[in-house]
Amino acid sequence: MNNYIIGVITGILISASAMLFIGARTVNVKKKDLGHIVVKSITIEDGENKINIYPESIILKNKSFNETVIRPDLISIESYDNNYSRELSLSYQKMVLKKNGNVNFFLPPGAMN
Repeated sequence: MNNYIIGVITGILISASAMLFIGARTVNVKKKDLGHIVVKSITIEDGENKINIYPESIILKNKSFNETVIRPDLISIESYDNNYSRELSLSYQKMVLKKNGNVNFFLPPGAMN
């Protein structure tokens, strides 16, 4: 009777081990290709910087409120350091440099060609 119980327990353990082995999955063995992803925007953020990517523009910001905007028709760089506001806007038509909201330098539309 003792051999019979040992044989039944051994059979149960071997069957359970076989089921676990056959049913096991491999995780993270190869990278998945996600293919083409469609989203409205992407935001990348760490402790210091923030990047927003939209279909029409890319906006880069940091903690000291400096901002760079890149669009197909415009590049704008704004800086707000020590209560001074500086902005440089460059497009295919004109270039404007502002300091504290006042225009310091301006190239008219015809001068950029």
